[in-house]
Amino acid sequence: MIGSLLIALGVARAADCEVQTTRDDLEGALQRASAAYEGLDLKAFEVGLDDARRAVPCLGWAVSPSVAAQLHRMEALAAFVASDGEQAKRAFGSARRIEPDFVFPDAWAPEGNPARNLYDEASPDSAVEAAPVPPSGAVRFDGRPTRDRPTEQPTVYQWLGAAGEVRTSRYLWPSDPLPAFPAPIEPPRTKPKLRTPLLVAGGVGVLSGAGLLAGAAASRSAYDGANTTVDNVDARRSLTNGLVVCSGVTFALGVGAGVAGIAVQE
Repeated sequence: MIGSLLIALGVARAADCEVQTTRDDLEGALQRASAAYEGLDLKAFEVGLDDARRAVPCLGWAVSPSVAAQLHRMEALAAFVASDGEQAKRAFGSARRIEPDFVFPDAWAPEGNPARNLYDEASPDSAVEAAPVPPSGAVRFDGRPTRDRPTEQPTVYQWLGAAGEVRTSRYLWPSDPLPAFPAPIEPPRTKPKLRTPLLVAGGVGVLSGAGLLAGAAASRSAYDGANTTVDNVDARRSLTNGLVVCSGVTFALGVGAGVAGIAVQE
């Protein structure tokens, strides 16, 4: 029962981290779990490892390889308690890959103990696959700056931003997907400014209307002048009337555009 709970907690993730956890938080929890296992206090071991698991997603510092190896060893012991030998060997294999010269403590398990046998049988080798390139900064696996993720063993994954700050931190088993990088933030779309074009159009319309009206007045003067004959009277009257109509339409459009420009809110 306790072992199953430990494995379940191993994949739990903190959705929100109000406070970043520190190096002392993680290392202290791992030390408590190790001491509890030595004393065969499985309840205290569960609490210590649970604290370590909850600390990982909220870490504010880059994990060192030695701390990653210690976390793998505690996860392996938890899997052993849960009677999952294959899971234990995977985690022990990660620890041996990182620290091949580590001496398994007799206080954890003496020679011939099944837990120690699993450690001795665990392979430090694992196939790897390249993780995606982050949008900034770099990724780390088990405290080392590399994009090579072991695919057959658990790993401590971290994404560090350009300034070295920890953006993401997870303990991943082989079946766990890599956390997705956040989607790029698109700049807000700005609405085109309409007031200035409308005011300009209004001014041009009014001036054009006034110009056309002046042209109509000049045409009317020519119409009334001595040069108007039977042959050109119709043409001059049409020109004058056309200029008056165009002047009125253009003036009205200009006034309308100007009013819209004053009323529009930006």
